[in-house]
Amino acid sequence: MDVIVEFRVGLMSLADGRLVADPRKGVLRVCQDEAGLSHLCWHERDAAGATAAEPAVDLVIIPGESTFSKIGGRRVFELRFPEEKERNMFFWAQEPSADEDETYVAAVHAALNSEEADTMDAEGPAAPAAPAAAPAAAAPAAAAGGGVAASGAASISASNLAAALGSILSGAAARQAGMAAMADPGPSLGDVLKPEALGPLLASDDMVARLAPYLPEEHRSAAAIRELVSTPQFRHQLDLFSHALMTGQLDTSQFGLPAGGFGVLDFLRSIQTQADQKKGGEGQQQQQAQQQ
Repeated sequence: MDVIVEFRVGLMSLADGRLVADPRKGVLRVCQDEAGLSHLCWHERDAAGATAAEPAVDLVIIPGESTFSKIGGRRVFELRFPEEKERNMFFWAQEPSADEDETYVAAVHAALNSEEADTMDAEGPAAPAAPAAAPAAAAPAAAAGGGVAASGAASISASNLAAALGSILSGAAARQAGMAAMADPGPSLGDVLKPEALGPLLASDDMVARLAPYLPEEHRSAAAIRELVSTPQFRHQLDLFSHALMTGQLDTSQFGLPAGGFGVLDFLRSIQTQADQKKGGEGQQQQQAQQQ
């Protein structure tokens, strides 16, 4: 992914109404993937200042759904989701000087919301000789659900399961696409893939077996998957995927679907068309085998 802006900060979590700093060094990056989606990623840094290759936090951000700002009077920053306060996240400054804080804040906010701004050098300023002091401040907003893990390792995310379901429903191959968004987007994936609709599918041992390769061992049972598809995080990932389909931001060539327009309804129709074609092809093969 292309790095748009980089800012050295640490993670914070909310405990008993106070923000508590994670002592690890880190770097916050706003990146853009091949589909044009913006990602807010936090990578841990080691004692030598080297950044971990894989992010401990990776959030897909839709323009207009969040703000990034500095909490007044402190070197503490907030990623705020006005419509989903449970997703709010907090960070503490690890740049050696506060002189560029406002510049970084403006650049991160602009990058997340697809606004024009003077972006920072992806390399960022030199690392401080020692980590900044860890602040703690009262805050009314809730911390992001599951955003900070004590070990820094990324656990199973609802986005992994959403991607797995999409891959299984559609198959994997390649095609070319590039159309404008539909005027009438129709239903969202959240409307279609409701827990009560997925329940009967996930009762199938075959479906669970097909999902299993995409999940850690502890999440490979039907009960664990049913619990996961009911979480707010999974529902949010479905909304993000739906938005990307409806706005034409998502390149669906990764799903190997025939061209059929944009939006969730067209996406599902293409899946059905592909499934019918596959079923017809298998039927012909069976007939030929019987004739032989």
